[in-house]
Amino acid sequence: MARSDITQTDVLTAIMLQLRSSLGLNARQCFETLEPLSPPVIPKGGDYFVSVAPGEGVFVDGEQAAGNCTEEWSIIVTAYTRIRLDSTDHEQLLLQDTSRGLLILKAKILAALVGGDPTSGGNPFMRDLIFAQQAERPRHGDMGKAQDIGSISIYFGVHFDWDLT
Repeated sequence: MARSDITQTDVLTAIMLQLRSSLGLNARQCFETLEPLSPPVIPKGGDYFVSVAPGEGVFVDGEQAAGNCTEEWSIIVTAYTRIRLDSTDHEQLLLQDTSRGLLILKAKILAALVGGDPTSGGNPFMRDLIFAQQAERPRHGDMGKAQDIGSISIYFGVHFDWDLT
């Protein structure tokens, strides 16, 4: 099957749609950001929320011609959850709560994206299926006034051909 050349904004849009659909989140709960490892200023509603940040990209030598070039790009998906679930100095529920534990959210995000072959306008565009690259360790974030949250970030490889026409 032929792959379409595409713009980076269309790639990001297709991935956002895939995440929102798979996780059952709306645009306020699954959103784009530039800073994936810092908590948002105003926490979103719901049990958890997810941000998607553009990561690093590498242009492939030998895969560049007039009108298109290949980019091996990455995105960083971060899940945030409120952490007032456990006793002081314990994090079992923060990690394992069945609806919003960080390790549970990690599995949901991996299931939503790994092996994905999103389309734009019904046309596939990925050079490879979406793949997980690495994950950060779970973290605490302090937002003040009992708004503490926990987060975990996962990096994904997203390889595509730019449409430069």
